[in-house]
Amino acid sequence: MKHTHKPKQTGTIDELTEYRSVERRKLLSTMLLTGTMMAVEVVGGVVTHSLALISDAGHMFTHFFALAVSFGAILFAHKPSCHHRTFGFYRIEILSALFNSLFLFAVSGWILFEGVRRIVHPAPVLGAQMFWIALAGLGVNLISAWILHGANKEDLNVKGAFLHMLADTVSSVAIVIGAVVISLTGWDLIDPVLSVLIAVMIG
Repeated sequence: MKHTHKPKQTGTIDELTEYRSVERRKLLSTMLLTGTMMAVEVVGGVVTHSLALISDAGHMFTHFFALAVSFGAILFAHKPSCHHRTFGFYRIEILSALFNSLFLFAVSGWILFEGVRRIVHPAPVLGAQMFWIALAGLGVNLISAWILHGANKEDLNVKGAFLHMLADTVSSVAIVIGAVVISLTGWDLIDPVLSVLIAVMIG
């Protein structure tokens, strides 16, 4: 009697579905953290007169966008193309990247202009308040990197988002150090200098 062997694909599909679900949860959690901290840094930058905090918020936006693209890629990864979308959903990603580039170009230009203006005409910065906000931003970056750690080994999109978060940690550390220097020495010039450096990183 001839027995036919059926390959068991259910387990593989279930595992893939579960993995995608975990990825989505991790990316969504990181997006919420990053988006919230981005808003806090904008408000904090205005209140403390810190251009560096506002610059870091712009830098955070680049990572928020990277997370959003990764999240969207997972959502659309298994959607089939149809007769009027023969190339799938790649066009959405291209248009989003174009919008992101134009927005960041405008933000970087404004930060550079304002940074140079403040280097020529320094403005007082509330160093102590700036320190706590910058420290919170650093904490959010570290937590976000921890959330994405592990998943980045399996998925290139998540890996890209993870590397973005690590890069943002560098600027957060610089701002924390800058806030300490301002608090201890009153050297407000370091704030616009940091903002110019961050604007160059964004660009």
